[in-house]
Amino acid sequence: MYSNKNSRLYQLLRRIALNALNCEHSYKRSLRQKMKRTAMYNNYMIQVLSCCFINNTLDSSDSLCQD
Repeated sequence: MYSNKNSRLYQLLRRIALNALNCEHSYKRSLRQKMKRTAMYNNYMIQVLSCCFINNTLDSSDSLCQD
């Protein structure tokens, strides 16, 4: 389905998205419910992305993709 480079890029984007959802704690629901809410509400999606990227770049030097 995907070539090797495309599959690695897809895996990286998926891992970043999952880590972003796990970083967000204002909506305490399951990961599946957070994914659905993110898909339906743009404001929540912006909140998740800003929470993950802003907090990780300002507070720590850890990478977004944890091994």
